Amino acid sequence: MTDDYTYTDLALEKKEARTTVTHRYGFEVAETDVSGEISYTLGISGLKIYSERKKALAIKLISEILTSFFPDGFISSVAPVTVVCLGNAAVTADSLGPACAKRIISTRLLRDYNPGLFEKLGGREIAVISPGVAGESGISAAEMTKACMKFLSPGLVILIDSLRAFGTDRLSSVVQIKSGGLVPGSGTAFRQPEISREQLGVPVISIGVPTVASSHALVCDALFKAGITEIPPKLLKQSASAVPFLVSSSSCADAITNHAFYIASAINRIFLGINGIY
Repeated sequence: MTDDYTYTDLALEKKEARTTVTHRYGFEVAETDVSGEISYTLGISGLKIYSERKKALAIKLISEILTSFFPDGFISSVAPVTVVCLGNAAVTADSLGPACAKRIISTRLLRDYNPGLFEKLGGREIAVISPGVAGESGISAAEMTKACMKFLSPGLVILIDSLRAFGTDRLSSVVQIKSGGLVPGSGTAFRQPEISREQLGVPVISIGVPTVASSHALVCDALFKAGITEIPPKLLKQSASAVPFLVSSSSCADAITNHAFYIASAINRIFLGINGIY
């Protein structure tokens, strides 16, 4: 039951977690402690139509949570940053990373080709990697990212990925952030090598949006909402033997577009002082 009835890659719903809920800028902020590892779940929906002011506050909130994980003194430095945008652009529910990659401003080549503009943008070298999927290239995202570290030499890596949700209420309705890496494909049957500080040798921050839930989670979610908290043994046995499948919301494409805007704009805001890049 554990593989199908749980978690996003960020594992925020584990039973041993301690969660504190507050509100900032009108958004719910859940701070979760899993064995000393802090994660945040921000109630920023990709399906709601926010006013321009509310959009700006969503970007500000993501920016503030992200920077809270930065190493001391990093924000005031000009150390290089690498943003790794994971996922498959051809699969809507898995396209958050590629959608963000289109919106994040990369400055790395400006350093050589337009030094004046590079300095005006703060002199921060930003590289964006979108490694795609191993099924197409034969190279895992972890391998490709690690290979790029040798010549990019960043002081910080930010990972962006679509996640698997615990239940339907979180689909496309939150942004999750934590210090530490991810295991690409861990929400599916195609688990790949992890991308983490241990693998890359530099601090890593992960950010994502739950875009899919398993069929087992949908059944359990419906039972819980109907007031059935004890799952019948026959159903558990059937769920354990059945092949699970993943589902997304019918508005997933809109949610990806909106969340990519918030996340990319937050990164542009932090490092370049630019808001609202579509």
